Amino acid sequence: MDSLSALAVGAVAQQVLVMLMWAGAARVGLSRPAALHWAAAAAVQSVMLLLLHWRDELPPWAAYVLLNARGVSASALVRRGVQRFCDVPTTDRDALGVIVGMALANATVLALGLALSWVVFFTSLALAWMLLGTARVMVRRLPFEFGRGIGVALALPTGLTGLVFLVRGALAPALTAVGAPMTAIDHPALLVFAVYSMVMMLLSQFSLGAMTVLRVVRQSRHLSTHDALTGVLNRRGLDDRLDRELERLHRYGQPFALLSLDIDHFKAINDRHGHAVGDDVLMRVAQLLGGGLREVDVLGRSGGEEFMVLMPHTDAAPAAGAAQRLLQRLREHPAGPQGTVVTASIGVASASDRRERRDDLLRRLAGALYAAQQGGRARVVLAPQAAAALRQAGD
Repeated sequence: MDSLSALAVGAVAQQVLVMLMWAGAARVGLSRPAALHWAAAAAVQSVMLLLLHWRDELPPWAAYVLLNARGVSASALVRRGVQRFCDVPTTDRDALGVIVGMALANATVLALGLALSWVVFFTSLALAWMLLGTARVMVRRLPFEFGRGIGVALALPTGLTGLVFLVRGALAPALTAVGAPMTAIDHPALLVFAVYSMVMMLLSQFSLGAMTVLRVVRQSRHLSTHDALTGVLNRRGLDDRLDRELERLHRYGQPFALLSLDIDHFKAINDRHGHAVGDDVLMRVAQLLGGGLREVDVLGRSGGEEFMVLMPHTDAAPAAGAAQRLLQRLREHPAGPQGTVVTASIGVASASDRRERRDDLLRRLAGALYAAQQGGRARVVLAPQAAAALRQAGD
């Protein structure tokens, strides 16, 4: 078995493994739309590589028109998968135009009896267009999800492969003019290019795999700190942010405030209308609360029908004012079933003493919320220390 034959066998085995990998990923729901495209691309690439080994035994139209069209189609499938992964509009019409245009150009070369280097030229340019377009989508979109450095690194193998195809197409006529046609099976440049292509295909598949794994990790981290129903922080996420604010208070003396909000008579909503309606109320209340806060404020669901708001750089008086505005926002935007108004009881506690302890702060906050509920609900109550500080300021 010569070197090119060994490379062909290795490349086919590689693409079959890639196809099985992405088919398995799609089956378990890992980026399913993109994974199905990448599995299909690997299947098309496998067939093309098998036929490529016997290219000299095929009719010219099959060897140089249909075979190359299959290769460019595989690249188009990869690009479409990346577009689906990045949630951007697909460019099917443009891709189809490139594939058809390349096939017509190659058919014209054969019909006119021109040098086969022109087939290499048109095919390489089509592949370069597909690959560079794929890299462009990755560079533009992936940094928003994974950061600029990681996004560029993931796009690099595909972009470099596209550039090499661009250079290969440009040099094909020149190489043919000074030696054996670049389409000859024993051309030295073809062997070098085949080795390079296999390495870059592996790196490109690694990039696609890394994209998928990074998204799973990111989603897992998000789910571990966010409430699945409302999308705001869960208790764990709130605890993490509270610990950070306490550390800033202890080190730099930066004050902050906490609001604890409990939806009034929420159990009656669940009992009368069902848990589906109750869930809808929770989602709408979370949206209303989030829309009434500053960008620096942190909203979370601390449990059941209770929400918590962490307000950095905020003392008792501004926090009490913010709580009143949230109550007014709930009155003005009915979030209950059949357009009824949902009210809430809010407890407020501020932290400005560097000796503040977490448990003491949460105890004061819970006491303020309980006082709001016992005092008739639909009201704001400040924790004792915060209320005392406001009275002293007034005096």
